[in-house]
Amino acid sequence: MKRTIAIATMLALACVALHAAGAETVQLTYTESGVRGLPTVETARRYAQALPGPPAGFEELPEGLSDDIYSGKIGAADNPTVVLADLGDAPRLYLDMDGDGLLTDEAPLEPVDAKGTGASKGVEVIVFGTVRLPGGPAIHLEVHKYGDVARYLVCEPAGVQAGRVTLGGREFALHLVDANLDGRYDVGMKAGASGRDVIAMDVNGDGEFTTGSLLEPEVFALKRLLRVAGSYLEVAPAADGSSVELRPYAGPMGILDVGDPDGGTVLIARDATFALSGDGGRWEVPAGAYKVGSVFLSGKDEDGATWMLASSEAPPGARTLDVEENTTTNLAMGQPLVLRTSATKTGRRQMGIGLTLAGDGQESYTPGGVKDGETMPPPSFRLVDRDGNILAAGTFEYG
Repeated sequence: MKRTIAIATMLALACVALHAAGAETVQLTYTESGVRGLPTVETARRYAQALPGPPAGFEELPEGLSDDIYSGKIGAADNPTVVLADLGDAPRLYLDMDGDGLLTDEAPLEPVDAKGTGASKGVEVIVFGTVRLPGGPAIHLEVHKYGDVARYLVCEPAGVQAGRVTLGGREFALHLVDANLDGRYDVGMKAGASGRDVIAMDVNGDGEFTTGSLLEPEVFALKRLLRVAGSYLEVAPAADGSSVELRPYAGPMGILDVGDPDGGTVLIARDATFALSGDGGRWEVPAGAYKVGSVFLSGKDEDGATWMLASSEAPPGARTLDVEENTTTNLAMGQPLVLRTSATKTGRRQMGIGLTLAGDGQESYTPGGVKDGETMPPPSFRLVDRDGNILAAGTFEYG
């Protein structure tokens, strides 16, 4: 996936624009994505294992089936659609579209064309095209065959609700995705909701949506509050996806300071998730209780490349924190970093050597890091005696 970092002036302009704007209702229209044509759609891709044999409780089956049949379920978790996959010489799928427990009254789906079947990294992919689920959205449907080991039904929305929002005189592309495939676009607005839908904004204006980035997030699990380009928005989408209202947050605020200008963190609340970076490691955030999801360090080298070190956990002594109104809350993390090694006997003549970087809050980072979105090879090592003679050498492994 592409990962991009907007220039500081662009972010500053976006912050001013969002603060200056009042509530705006954005009208959205359905836009087809094409086969895997949008990163926002890819965030909603679902895998369901298909097990050998017919679906449980389905005694009458279509005629002419091969011996290579599998069954599974796709769609919304609370209203799934049963699928029978015949993966013999003439692959086809049967979906119980009317939910009557019969497949003999359903027309089979066949692969879309010769180009729809291929292999990727040892996985055979059979593309069955687009189908509309009962009470849900249109989806792209595939079967992935992992050799003789497993079969998966793979689906994702066939399109998004798309529009453009004007904030402070600037236009941003906006996508709303029915990620849980239940026919609604507002799932996740209630605190503690699971299976959230997805909202995305093209903050840097490059015409694409950055996914998986902590430095400049543009794709978000749907919650009541979003942090976009440094500003906070209350979000209220229509259940049918026809519109979404965006309103600048006007509630109580506090300050979070991580004490490291290169530091960043992910804060998780019941109705919001905020990825914080830049701004000297000090941010204004809505007052309230948070879980610290992770911390990270980022910076640029002399060639302009962006490097990141990430810790998958919060500092041990600060897994939760309370940000009070008009008060600065400190979170110890980041530099200076201390290199720590460990040695464990793994065999009669074998030793395992571990390597981590510990931050100011005793959080652990994996050495190696990520450069411009690409994970770098793990470090190598040499063991030497006091005279500098090399006794052993090798390379660490991630995990």
